[in-house]
Amino acid sequence: MSTGVGSVQFARATGQKIIGEAKAHSKSMSGQTVAAFVGKLLPLGLLEKKVHGLFLSLSPLTPEAEDYFRTVENMGLTTKVGKELYNQITATLHLPTEEFLYREIKGYDLVAPNILKTDTGLYKLFILKEVNSGTPSNFVVFNKSGSQIDDERFLEDLKIGVSELAGLDFIMPSKKKIVDETPQVKREIVRGLTVGTEWADYRLPAGPTVFVGRNEFIGELLSHIKHNELPHVLQIKSRSGVGKSSLVSFLENKLSMDGVITELHDSRDVKTIYDVFYLVQRFT
Repeated sequence: MSTGVGSVQFARATGQKIIGEAKAHSKSMSGQTVAAFVGKLLPLGLLEKKVHGLFLSLSPLTPEAEDYFRTVENMGLTTKVGKELYNQITATLHLPTEEFLYREIKGYDLVAPNILKTDTGLYKLFILKEVNSGTPSNFVVFNKSGSQIDDERFLEDLKIGVSELAGLDFIMPSKKKIVDETPQVKREIVRGLTVGTEWADYRLPAGPTVFVGRNEFIGELLSHIKHNELPHVLQIKSRSGVGKSSLVSFLENKLSMDGVITELHDSRDVKTIYDVFYLVQRFT
């Protein structure tokens, strides 16, 4: 709680002194508090219009206090309290409004807006709760331009230094992905292997149209596949460079021409289990 009492000359307009009192309570202002302020002004000439009372409070008045104020207002009293005072301070300090900042918050309800002053400047600090909860759980901080603060050290220091924030978690702004201006190429697992189509394509595995040899071995494989309906795995093993890719490409081509549904891929293109699921969907 902070309380201030002061006087300001206002002679040019009315010849009265303005006696002001500012309150910053966590609870609403009671009628007793307002009455105490009026009591201080009476011996200073409130009834004689020598002074004018200005009561400021960031907390609203209770219904009792509002009723009492209406009975003494004509003595020469003015109040600025609650949201009205908060909005005027916001405008005077050139801070963004709650309506502007609240658009940046998703999934939370605003519990209490605050103006935060630190050694580095002025900020707006919101205490929030999740939309499906009744308990405050988070806080978020914006600078004067309306940008959300993402300095974790600064936010941690606030939690330590401000007791009201000790049990709350701070909210960090969503990190925006950097968009590459280069056109994105859709990833696709290409059917088949890259093979040669001519005799001169010696740098690539021989394609089905130029494949020769291995007749006996190919016959055994085709016979096994055609006469076994149960799921099974065949593995062709040999040292590198003796023609495994050429043989598999020839087998796939032969089976597909006979009406068998096939899928042939370079294993380096199948990187995750999701790629396997994607390939299975092609023939199911």
